[in-house]
Amino acid sequence: MAEYWGVKVEDIFNTMPERFRLDGAKGVDASFGYDIKDEGKWKLTVKNGAMKIEKAADLAGCVSIMVADGETFVGVNTGKVDGVNAFTSGKVKVEGDFSAFGKTAKMFKKFVIGKKEMSTKDYILDMFGTLVSRFQPKNVPDLNASITYQIGGEGGGVWTAIIKDNKCTLKEGHVEKPTVKLEINEAKDWVDVMLGKSDPFSLLSAGKAAIVGETALAMKLGEIFAKYQPPKIEFTTKDFILDMFGTLVGRFQPQNAEGLDASITYQIGGEGGGVWTAIIKDGKCSLKEGHVDKATVKLEINEAKDWVDVMLGKSDPFSLLSAGKAAIVGETALAMKLGELFAKYQPPASIGGEPEQELLVLKKTIAVKQRFATGPVMGKFLNAMKDKKLIANKCPSCGRIQIPPREVCAECRVSADEWVEVGPKGQVRYMEYVYYASPDPLTGETRETPYGMVNILLDGCKGHDTFAHLIRRDQMDIIKNGNNEIAGTRVRPVWNDKRVGSVFDIKHFEIDE
Repeated sequence: MAEYWGVKVEDIFNTMPERFRLDGAKGVDASFGYDIKDEGKWKLTVKNGAMKIEKAADLAGCVSIMVADGETFVGVNTGKVDGVNAFTSGKVKVEGDFSAFGKTAKMFKKFVIGKKEMSTKDYILDMFGTLVSRFQPKNVPDLNASITYQIGGEGGGVWTAIIKDNKCTLKEGHVEKPTVKLEINEAKDWVDVMLGKSDPFSLLSAGKAAIVGETALAMKLGEIFAKYQPPKIEFTTKDFILDMFGTLVGRFQPQNAEGLDASITYQIGGEGGGVWTAIIKDGKCSLKEGHVDKATVKLEINEAKDWVDVMLGKSDPFSLLSAGKAAIVGETALAMKLGELFAKYQPPASIGGEPEQELLVLKKTIAVKQRFATGPVMGKFLNAMKDKKLIANKCPSCGRIQIPPREVCAECRVSADEWVEVGPKGQVRYMEYVYYASPDPLTGETRETPYGMVNILLDGCKGHDTFAHLIRRDQMDIIKNGNNEIAGTRVRPVWNDKRVGSVFDIKHFEIDE
């Protein structure tokens, strides 16, 4: 069978079962025929919310039959050919009940061209298949012209764009006395020009192309037609899963795995799933398909599509765990470190089309010479942290302890000048998981997620005057919240060796054991 845009007619029919939409077939009980010239005949039967597609010699009993050639049929189904134009021009015909056949459009999801390298012919067909839709009438309101493209070599052909009354039509072949004719010796050279890999002036100067007629019109083609964009092909769940594990070893970050000797099994269920085990030893990572004996940790994910969403950042793993759609068996702490062991997965930039142009990036922190004074109250609090002390101020009226300190009591509105040392240990009153971190306004860096933010009632404080900070990452899941009647998990600060007078002189809090 012939291919059009890299797709065979039978590809359209073979994917119908997986593209079938049950809600689009409600109330339909009929058979439909497809008579594709030089390709064959197919019969679609829909009954009781189910469908069956089969190649048939006879289309008797069909309420309606679609008649078309292979290229038009594939073009309409892939969006390369406008269906309305194909019907009005007679390239597509429907014999029998036309309104009944119209229901088939709602029965199937759009056909997506599978991954495949596009040939020169594929590109040429796609370029001219999209030419009319790329026409920009606002740029040439009074233009009345015909533009012939004579493309030589393998994959070439002749097409003429006819522009009149702010409309553009395309016909195959020559017309009599075109306004301008572009003669290109080799189709692959024209593809390179359209993809931005070379420029038309290079072809002209090398004698590989010529302009016959109004040269000024040829120079305006970039205004008349929008830039050609090659098709980008969508990945299926299976494609993503294979690419994720195909790149896993390359994303391993040995500097974050010093001394680690472990095996991590990914058991992915559902369509497109499978089992893979990453084995980390001596600063190296290898991947094998299947299980191993006594894996250090095993991630069990019910559905592959859910794991794809997690890896693409569309959802978070904790939502899967809390919904019972995933489980961790073994060392949970190791599972929490996967974001450090492996660099973030990046899907292919352009699947099935030409690679996107690499952007030049200059990373720079924009700094303005200015100074922010902490003031006498907050300044005293921050300076105390250099000495591993947490200090608060006390209201002379109600006795409230404020940390971080404020110049006045928020409730009594009187100056709070008395200082007391609190903590540094305390109990957790409330912890929350943070999945989305805002960039640091000074450095642009973003904290790795998820992380735990805790509100701690430090020893010596009372009521709701808690101190907010981070909890050690591997202890997030075992923290218990407290209240005035029930004590929360006891925690202590972990101080940085080098302290500069900042709230981050404390790395984080950890369970006080």
